[in-house]
Amino acid sequence: MARSILLTGDTEQLSSVDAGGAMRLLAGEHGYYQLLTVQRFEQDWEREASLRLRASDSDVLADYDQRGRILEGTSEADG
Repeated sequence: MARSILLTGDTEQLSSVDAGGAMRLLAGEHGYYQLLTVQRFEQDWEREASLRLRASDSDVLADYDQRGRILEGTSEADG
């Protein structure tokens, strides 16, 4: 009986300091399929904005700021 494992993730997502880029490593070694439609956001503007952010378009931060998505804090609040 053939078995398959389907891993899903974002190869461009920033990895944590400790874990490394496991998804990117697996994709590089075994290939991958890329979804072309953003599924996880309810608001249309945020779908497009997330793709711009993923592509390192820092101008999109203004869209997040105008919609109250950027909040202030201190390094102490990060815990």
